Amino acid sequence: IWLSALLTLALAASPVQAAGGVSDPERLTSHPALEYAGSPSADGRFLAFVSEQNGNADIWLKSLTAGVSSLPRPLTTHPGKDTAPALNENGSSLLYVSYRSDPRGDIYLLDVPTGKETRLTNERHGDLAPAWGGDKAIYFLREQENSGDRSLVRLSLRTGAIEPIIERVTSYAV
Repeated sequence: IWLSALLTLALAASPVQAAGGVSDPERLTSHPALEYAGSPSADGRFLAFVSEQNGNADIWLKSLTAGVSSLPRPLTTHPGKDTAPALNENGSSLLYVSYRSDPRGDIYLLDVPTGKETRLTNERHGDLAPAWGGDKAIYFLREQENSGDRSLVRLSLRTGAIEPIIERVTSYAV
């Protein structure tokens, strides 16, 4: 994974930006395996990404703190495929899609410091592309079982209630 000008611009308020502005791309990982779907924390201190270096798609975490040299570390390490990482503002919580129990995908929440995982969805639908909302909720795409149509839904982290927001969407950004 390369820290490109695009990612640096996305981290405009981060220590990476403040330390030196927009610069040439910088290599963040060095393993020859496929690595993709980078998700920086809003404060710019961490990058979660998908790596297949153990032969399976797992979520890894890399510190981006200036002056700190650290190797990426795996956050998920089971045989099921994990994708679509989304770090919260300070990098302490991670949303992701796991296919370990459901071939269509379920949304999980990982407490990064403790490693505690919580399965947030367990439906007959495919749940994809989780994103943090500013209202103690998360948003994601839910694929309908019979039609394949996708809806944008909101899940309250306080109550666990899921409510549809927009029917028949193809993509979204929060």
